[in-house]
Amino acid sequence: MCDLKEVLIAGFMVKGKSEIWAKAYARFYTAGYSDSDSREYADGFEEGYNEVQLEVQLKSIRNLMKNLHLTVEAAMNALGISPEKQKELAPLI
Repeated sequence: MCDLKEVLIAGFMVKGKSEIWAKAYARFYTAGYSDSDSREYADGFEEGYNEVQLEVQLKSIRNLMKNLHLTVEAAMNALGISPEKQKELAPLI
């Protein structure tokens, strides 16, 4: 049986939203926030979106490194990650 978070993610992806957007929304929604007009909701959603986006980027980099035997730098360059963002991500890999 699917939990609410999985249902929300699937529903948003069917509507054409990105997986990152859907997961961020589902994470924040299941945390109990329902007032989408509040500043707290907007801030929390942005934070959730950024966390999910980071997870996806790190997973993509690791997959390239593992499957294509690339260095961290080569994997990030292949994904088109800016040099500024590369400096931020490198210590996390």
